[in-house]
Amino acid sequence: MKAAKNTQSGDYYIGDVVKPSVLHNSADTLVYATGIRLGGKTSAPLMGMLGVYFDWANQGQSIVYKEANALPADAECTTELLLDGDGMVIAASRAEFVHTHFALTPPDGMKRGSYYPNDGTLVAFALTLGNENYDGLGWSGVVIQRPEQDGDIRHRLVI
Repeated sequence: MKAAKNTQSGDYYIGDVVKPSVLHNSADTLVYATGIRLGGKTSAPLMGMLGVYFDWANQGQSIVYKEANALPADAECTTELLLDGDGMVIAASRAEFVHTHFALTPPDGMKRGSYYPNDGTLVAFALTLGNENYDGLGWSGVVIQRPEQDGDIRHRLVI
């Protein structure tokens, strides 16, 4: 909330990083906040601050499970991630990735596209555009897919 106090006018807001909140039993939250101005005028003196806490555990999982829309047949070889601007995994289709760091290494500084790292997986990614009036905060959506192995194919064919 300290950063909201320093917003230049009522036209500005801050978007914090996803982190555990002591006010919410250490559950992951995402806070957007702004200063409240006298009379609701954007350039008036600051009267207070308003913060909106998002239940990130539910919101983040909704993004990687529902919005990623991966096919059930691809679930075993596909991982969906949402990264903050520092490469921290803030939501993942596999819980063990949450709160770890993932280094995107796209060629030529691309903002979206795909590439093959040395391990043979395919990494597809895009910087987020944001939602409605909120910018994307430098976040990226990432889909990692490992190639099918002989055992995967045999299992599906029941050989």
